[in-house]
Amino acid sequence: MPVVVDLSQVMAMTARAEDEFGTFEARTLQVFHDAAEEERGGHTYENRTGDLEASTYAVVVESSEDHFDVEFGAREGYASYLERRGLSHVTLLYNDALEEVASDIDAMGQRITEG
Repeated sequence: MPVVVDLSQVMAMTARAEDEFGTFEARTLQVFHDAAEEERGGHTYENRTGDLEASTYAVVVESSEDHFDVEFGAREGYASYLERRGLSHVTLLYNDALEEVASDIDAMGQRITEG
C-alpha cells in the first residue's frame, strides 16, 4: 500500500523561516543603531567636544550561520561616569533595544508558523 506524505506546509514554513532569518540580523542591528542615535540626540549632559556622542556605536562583532553578536555602547572612558549620574542612558536604551528584538523574535515565530 503506498504512503503519501504531504510536505507542502513544512516546505512553506521552511521558506518563510529562511526569509525571516535572512533579514533578522539587519533588522536587529537597525534597532541598536536607532538606540545609539537616540542616545546621541537624547542625552542631558553638556556636549563640549562631541567625542562621547561620536563614540556611541552599535556594531556586529561576530556573525556566523547560527548566531551573531552586537556590541552597543560608548567608547569614551568617561561614558560610565555620565551614565551613573543619569546624564546618559546607554544601559536603558540597550535594555529597550533587547526588548524590541525579543518582541521581533516572537512576531517572527508567529509569521513563520502561521504563514
